[in-house]
Amino acid sequence: MLDAPPTQRYTPLMRRQRISMLLLLLLAAALASCSPGHLGGTEIAFVRDGHLWTIDPDGANAFEVAADGPPVIGYGWSPDHHILVFRTLDSSLVSRHRATNSVTGLTGDVPSGLNTVGIDGGVPIPIIPSIPGIQHSNAWWNPTGNRLLYREEPTATTQTPGTVSWWVSQNDQPEGIARKSLPATFSIPSISVIDSMAIGNSAQGIFTTTLAGTDTQFIIHSVLPGHPLPAMLERVLWQPAHQNPAILYAVASDSTQPPTIQLLVRDPRGHITTIAKCNCTQFAWSPDGNRTGHPTASSCCWMVYTPCSSCTSRVSNSNYSCAIRRPSLHRGPPHRWCQVSTHCFSRFPIVSGHPTVVISSSSRGVDCYGKERA
Repeated sequence: MLDAPPTQRYTPLMRRQRISMLLLLLLAAALASCSPGHLGGTEIAFVRDGHLWTIDPDGANAFEVAADGPPVIGYGWSPDHHILVFRTLDSSLVSRHRATNSVTGLTGDVPSGLNTVGIDGGVPIPIIPSIPGIQHSNAWWNPTGNRLLYREEPTATTQTPGTVSWWVSQNDQPEGIARKSLPATFSIPSISVIDSMAIGNSAQGIFTTTLAGTDTQFIIHSVLPGHPLPAMLERVLWQPAHQNPAILYAVASDSTQPPTIQLLVRDPRGHITTIAKCNCTQFAWSPDGNRTGHPTASSCCWMVYTPCSSCTSRVSNSNYSCAIRRPSLHRGPPHRWCQVSTHCFSRFPIVSGHPTVVISSSSRGVDCYGKERA
């Protein structure tokens, strides 16, 4: 018909415009569906009745991250606070009584599986399956958040350094894929923040290795004096927040039982400095790597040391904070570590050098001088 409206042509330009609009709509929908309900960084994780939950600091938005499966008996946040690794009890042990640490309430190494899950839940990735004859520890993240370090051992043996093995798995690979074994070590390896190199302590000495268990190099070629020592005294710790880190470790300075412990720092050039002698059971770096510390005999105070070019004798009226001149154990510029302070667990400010003890090693309480208080 001559009076009919002209038919609109579907041009290539219109086709491209409609395709672009459709792609934008699909992208918006995908972003909306992937937007996390929790952004990480502030949420608190906890286990209740064998289930893993997160909650906001104000008590709002309680969310069950892992709703199904065996009971959860341990967990840990990734460094960016967006992924959780959690350990689940083997089904054969669910109905049995299991021992827990009397202080922390945590379950030790038992047959269990390791899994990862995002902060918003979903289907967990089974990193290591649960096997009745194999027990696992909780897992620790490496600083970059893409590897998991954990301990493994047969259940039919008594735990010794020779029966325990240390493994590293990728956090997103299921069922043991990309799993690597580290060389034997007396204690949990320390992982460097700078290059993710692991350092361990063995019957052959102190060594470094990659997280793939390759390129093993010994920096001390004999067993450390007195090792293996009890528990955390076997550790070797990288200095944090330093491009060329030193290492901190302990040796036995005598043959008494328990032995007197000598804390040593070895710098990247191989120079070794004595930090302190103590009857301590653990030691640590400060987060910035500029101080070291160990607990006192009563465990309610920590003695803190820092490097300095010159130190003078100084004793406070409380008789627990002092700095003592300590000779350098290597040539070159003065490099000494001095005791600069004592940090105690206190509820109220310290008055006249007498702290109020909140955490103590006795049910009645022990002050920082080892004197039991009523």
